[in-house]
Amino acid sequence: ADVIHSMTRAFELACGSLQDGSYPNLIREIIAKRIIACAQLGVTDPGLLCETVLGSLGLQDDAPRYSSTEAGS
Repeated sequence: ADVIHSMTRAFELACGSLQDGSYPNLIREIIAKRIIACAQLGVTDPGLLCETVLGSLGLQDDAPRYSSTEAGS
């Protein structure tokens, strides 16, 4: 159940990072399949799942998306 929650959250994060539906449903299907594949390999952190999948598709920005710290001075 926890893994399913993590995969669901990762999918939501990944789809939320896509620009207002400008990607076809096929991309969302590929994202879902890759999230499942990564989870089967033991990756269960939603942020890491999202970043790994988006990176593998070339859809990730250079800047970190899910930083646990804030930059500031």
